[in-house]
Amino acid sequence: MSTTSGTAAVAGAVLILCASSARAATPAGPAAPELSSLTVAQRVLGPQGGDITAPVPAGKVTLEVPAEALREPADVRLTTADAAGVDDLLAGEGFTAQRTVAAVGLKAYTLAGDPLDRPFARPLTLTVTGRSLGAPVEQVVQLNLASPRMLPAQLEPGSVSILTDGQPDLAVIAPKGVALHPRPGQGAVAARVDADAASMDGRTRAATVTNTGGRIGRPPSLPRLLGAVALSAGTALAVVLLHRRRPLPRV
Repeated sequence: MSTTSGTAAVAGAVLILCASSARAATPAGPAAPELSSLTVAQRVLGPQGGDITAPVPAGKVTLEVPAEALREPADVRLTTADAAGVDDLLAGEGFTAQRTVAAVGLKAYTLAGDPLDRPFARPLTLTVTGRSLGAPVEQVVQLNLASPRMLPAQLEPGSVSILTDGQPDLAVIAPKGVALHPRPGQGAVAARVDADAASMDGRTRAATVTNTGGRIGRPPSLPRLLGAVALSAGTALAVVLLHRRRPLPRV
């Protein structure tokens, strides 16, 4: 090997080692967590606004878009994700004591198919409703960030709502091992109404069983009809006999 070739080889090796060291010394930037999602509703909305509603595993999700929130027509979509996948994602971020109750997302595209990359002009309301939602222990987490972040949410019996001017992927989470019950109020009233309805239904069935021959709007049975005819005929005959036996008045 010539001196020139040996010098070139050594120089190349040094450059490779320097490049490798530089890559190792440069920390990787934070990557937003990725989660497989499913589109459950899709609608083109414009500056006039509108609503979108779709079923999700926890119950139902509704998006309310006020007028002038969109500057131009947009393809707006609601998504959902598997709760187990969200649990794995959250566990990797340190949320090991929580479980996912519901997972929903909001996506918007231009009519050309490009992602809508600017905030909405007015806040949108995203609400998830279900019988087990709205418990005081629940929290809402935004997932499509470098690090999941808690969001303020409004908890009502049977519903969880947030206001947003962006396109978040959200998870409603609660502590593991905790049975979820909505706050006192609507839940108790609904339970009482259900109980009253069941009681009334039971009374109705009992009345149907004990009064099968006298229901309103039902024609009388043949035995009852014959009995009524016989009673009428007997009453008429008795009146005639009594009239014949009455003595005539004296002149």
